[in-house]
Amino acid sequence: MSSPEPMQVDANADAKDEPPTDRDDLRSPRDVRQADTQCWGRKASVEEYQESSDGDIHDVDKWNAWEDDGSDEEEEEGDWKRIDELEKILSDSEHLSPPNIDGGEGRNMNIVDVTGVHPMVVHFCRCIARKADFEQLLDAGIYPSSMKQPRTAFTFAVLDNFHITNLEFKTNTREYYQMIRRATHPAFLHQTMKWNGFGHGPYKTPGPRELALWCAACPVPGINLPDNWKEDEQRKGYLYTRILNLDGNMKVEQMTQKYVDSTLTDGGGFMVTDRPYQDSIHNSVEIKEKATCNNLRAVSMGNMSSEGLQVTGIGAAACGRHGAFCPHLQWNMDYALVQAAWQTMGGRGGLSHLTSLYDINCQFAVNLLRRIAANRKHLSLAKGIEIVHGISLFHIHGHQDSCTPRYSPNYIPSAGQVDGEVIETLWAPLNWIASSCRNMGNNHRAETLDIHMNDSNWKKLLNIVLSLSKKYVKALGGVQMSAEAFENICKGASKKDIITWGRAEAAAQAGRLKDITKMDIYGPSIKDAPTKAELQIQLTVNKESGNGPIRGSASWISNGMRIQEVQLELAAEIRKLGCRPTAAKRNNIEDCRRRLRD
Repeated sequence: MSSPEPMQVDANADAKDEPPTDRDDLRSPRDVRQADTQCWGRKASVEEYQESSDGDIHDVDKWNAWEDDGSDEEEEEGDWKRIDELEKILSDSEHLSPPNIDGGEGRNMNIVDVTGVHPMVVHFCRCIARKADFEQLLDAGIYPSSMKQPRTAFTFAVLDNFHITNLEFKTNTREYYQMIRRATHPAFLHQTMKWNGFGHGPYKTPGPRELALWCAACPVPGINLPDNWKEDEQRKGYLYTRILNLDGNMKVEQMTQKYVDSTLTDGGGFMVTDRPYQDSIHNSVEIKEKATCNNLRAVSMGNMSSEGLQVTGIGAAACGRHGAFCPHLQWNMDYALVQAAWQTMGGRGGLSHLTSLYDINCQFAVNLLRRIAANRKHLSLAKGIEIVHGISLFHIHGHQDSCTPRYSPNYIPSAGQVDGEVIETLWAPLNWIASSCRNMGNNHRAETLDIHMNDSNWKKLLNIVLSLSKKYVKALGGVQMSAEAFENICKGASKKDIITWGRAEAAAQAGRLKDITKMDIYGPSIKDAPTKAELQIQLTVNKESGNGPIRGSASWISNGMRIQEVQLELAAEIRKLGCRPTAAKRNNIEDCRRRLRD
């Protein structure tokens, strides 16, 4: 009995006529002729596939690197060719004759495997006694997403792998699919962009932060600003203002290490270069700061010492608008702010306006310039930089009422509609690796954090266009709504009031850098309400006077309220007695009754 001929699955059918133009973008084909990648079922056979000793059929990727025409392949280069048609049987072992293969163009399907998402053209059997399409897929070790006309299917291997991953790491479906997407090898990649210029051309040692990606949308002199940008700075200052969101992460700790490991790129990414940072800490001026605002946890934790920990956390700065990590980062927030400003604002001759958003800026900013001046050798800002300090909108409501007009981003020109909480969204995924970094060596830990921060910025870079487009549409509606609200306020106010308010606002904004209390004009003018005793005196003096123990109606009402309070207190104590009252509770009741009699 002859075996049935195979049904066919063509992989990358639309791309087979496009050879890659740059072989450096792909794996070297000289040493790898064929790769045994996986098995998709026991009844499958494929042209250019191989049969293993266990009888299973395995997929094979084959590269005929430099076609051998009899000459030395090290000297002659032929056309690059990849066997891109993967044929797979979707057959029924009960067929007594070759199956009737679909003679059309087949069905376009996406096959999801551990190796990635593969677009394929699938030809199903069309015999009279054929099985349903989804059964043919199941026979081939592929699970369809639907029973009728499936367009997407999953190999049993990827389903098994997801099951184990979910059990061990609690990975959800979305996260696992993101991993599959990133594992998908692009078919016939034409070109890849150079990352920071390393790995191509003459050897160059990476300098500080040169291996780190940063925000593509924020203005950076020499990269995405025109040569004459300074001429436009005075007119459109908001376009040339750097907004940095600062925060500390106390979960990314490190235990005390006995040995020092070797470094690959000291300071080339987001974490600081070790020696300059240690020198800065050694020469820094420590000021034990007592919180002048409400009980701020960051201030209290910053002054605490943790036994057994070599590193108690990291301090970071991120782009306040788009959420990209800034280099260089470290636990000392002074160092983190200065380095972030220096690295992202262009240094001397760069941007001159900086808005700093930090949860405890009402405390942190008080002596900032004093601390920088005392450690000028290691902490330096470019000449002419003006720093406006703010507090994120979520945390500011836990501060004193006076902090809202002084530090809210809503009252900072050029800040736009930012909440100052974007860095909190960056900590959440980074905290997943905090436990694994806890016992790492210094450099291993730093480079691990560098990789994850760089990956976060890379994802921001890929989605920046879509993100800005959504924000632009939202901003258009917000501008119209704000304009209407402003017009309504102006209609209800006199011209004199409008002029007075405008002058007061200009004076407050001009003087906020030297005296932050000038911003109090944005706060409500509320006077403390008088106490009951003060009201009693006022009523007694203004209305009534007389002789006797109760002088006037005000005193009489006050005494009546006091009697009512004692009665309520007595009733509450009686309810607390229970079945077996103690002597102390009985004494409290007798005291209340005595006060009523008196």
